[in-house]
Amino acid sequence: MERALFLILQVVLWARVSALFTVEVTHPSQQAEFGGNVTMECTFPPGDTEQSLSVFWSRVHPQPTVEVYRLQNGLEDLRVPDPQYRSRVRLMKEELKDGRAVLQISNLRITDSGTYQCLMEMGGADYKQTALTVRAPYKSINKSIKMNERGVELSCESQGYPLASVVWTDLSGWNITKESNITVATTVNDLFHITSTITVKSSNNTYTCTFVGEGLMDRSVLFHIPDEIPKKMTEKSSKFPLMLILILGIITVCAGVVAYFRCKGFKQHIMSRTRDCLLPVDYTPAYLPPDTTIEIQTHVEEKRVENLRAVLRSRYVGLTSDPEASEQRVRFCSKVLPQHLCSRDGLPLEVTALLPDVGESLLLEGETKSGKTSVALALASSWAQNSEWDPFGVKRCQLVVMVTCEGTTGDLFQEVISQLGLDGELTVSALQEILSGPVEALLVLDGYRFGNRDLDESLREFLRRRHACRVLVTALPGHCADLWEFFGTVLVLTREGAECHEYC
Repeated sequence: MERALFLILQVVLWARVSALFTVEVTHPSQQAEFGGNVTMECTFPPGDTEQSLSVFWSRVHPQPTVEVYRLQNGLEDLRVPDPQYRSRVRLMKEELKDGRAVLQISNLRITDSGTYQCLMEMGGADYKQTALTVRAPYKSINKSIKMNERGVELSCESQGYPLASVVWTDLSGWNITKESNITVATTVNDLFHITSTITVKSSNNTYTCTFVGEGLMDRSVLFHIPDEIPKKMTEKSSKFPLMLILILGIITVCAGVVAYFRCKGFKQHIMSRTRDCLLPVDYTPAYLPPDTTIEIQTHVEEKRVENLRAVLRSRYVGLTSDPEASEQRVRFCSKVLPQHLCSRDGLPLEVTALLPDVGESLLLEGETKSGKTSVALALASSWAQNSEWDPFGVKRCQLVVMVTCEGTTGDLFQEVISQLGLDGELTVSALQEILSGPVEALLVLDGYRFGNRDLDESLREFLRRRHACRVLVTALPGHCADLWEFFGTVLVLTREGAECHEYC
């Protein structure tokens, strides 16, 4: 009913068009990046400030029409935004006096793509339209290598929008894509998750996997064969002929000894002594095909991740053991946080914006006592507890690792081992391998400040090399300037009216 009334209003207003009142759009079409912000602008003659001004922004395509923002007779109607835009749109009202109706949309989604209409009325009425296209570049490409009976299987995967094709080439530039396989799935954010695999001979060569999409910058990763083949695979497979030779040698020696003593008349004696020598020995691992070896290694990796998950949950479960603290945490996430979380441009954000995408790094800035530590604790506790409460969507992560940066003395992974009491349960190198690989984990660094050389260098190296790990860093404004290149999005926690109590 409201939508019908809105359309009728448009017709009535258009019938009153005055030749003196015209609306122009600054950009007929725009492109923006998934998760980022966009500004759409219409201009109009400022006219008499005593006249009431009405501004209506709506998405008219694809159908059905969706109301995005309404300012009617100078009054903002907060009931209007469609649920999919609520808390993500803002009209810069301070620009209206200069004849500019500027609409900002934050935390962009793929579904925000479409044609937007700016309808304005002030004495006369006019409207213009602008097209918005939201894209998600295939920024992070994860690659993996494993051996099988046909050679070396190379795999690369990434996610983005629109749908991209994957091109494989060898060192000479020869296109070998037709020999590859590709699978495509859709994520909850409407992105395409693409995985492409190809099996090549394990000879000296370099192979390139490139994601190519319309309107997107091409992204590539290189595979250097055989340099990048995991040593464990090559060592185990190379042991097969050595083990076979060793077994045949033992059998030959034993048989020779038996024959010798038979000739000397010690048949019974030697048979009793050589019986143990000829008993079957379990050399099964030497006969395992390459695939089986890889399966065993994969199983060990999965077991190691499961063990770490259990340890982390046991560490964080204490955050939810106090009913009062748990109640404060829920109240903070549901009441306080939505009122004080925003983009750098001041646009309000939903709490789900605090969970980075796979392979993404977010920076959360805020003054002292703004609630940054509360966010870190809430993420860890909601992941660890056995309940449906999950305001951030963090339960989708396999691991959550939280690090308190204040007072740190070692590098990143040494601090994780030390703070979580993992000494003896996990080595630094094993932890680094897990977090840098394809495991979907969340690393939270609370209270980070550039200046600790070991922590800074290890974090910088990790951000360059990690694959799927999500990273959220909380810090005071200006404390992460040297790591700015790694943050795709910066969020802000304001202090005005915050009710964080001692928990913040």
